[in-house]
Amino acid sequence: MFFYYGILILILIELKTKVRVWVMTDNTFNLVTKMYSEMTNKFEMMDHLFKTMNQRFDGIDQRFDGIDQRLDGMDKRFNSLEKKLDSKADKLDIVRLENKMDTNFKALDDVYIQNSEQISRVEMKVDSLAFKVGRNGMEIRVIKGGRDNKVK
Repeated sequence: MFFYYGILILILIELKTKVRVWVMTDNTFNLVTKMYSEMTNKFEMMDHLFKTMNQRFDGIDQRFDGIDQRLDGMDKRFNSLEKKLDSKADKLDIVRLENKMDTNFKALDDVYIQNSEQISRVEMKVDSLAFKVGRNGMEIRVIKGGRDNKVK
């Protein structure tokens, strides 16, 4: 490297044989330095923005985790409510069946009473007819006995 007053010489070596020389004036060097400084500032601002965005996303993630936990709690409550409703529905079905059975049993009881009354009437008629048959049987014997006595 060679230094001249106000001139900076940069030497780049390529392939060990070729030599390139770039000569920069103070104005060019100041411009490049200023551009480098501005770019560095811009990158730092971008880094800062990315950090704040990451922090915001972390906050959003935490909120979503909280929402997930709330939804899980709601799911558990809904499941317990469904179980309660199912058990209430089962109880209502049982009560409905009991009421239906009660009306059916009352109807069966009424039919049983009617059948019992009819059977009692039939028994009385059968008893009456048995009595009449017995009496008629005796009368027939008496009549036959009287006829047999006359024929002899």
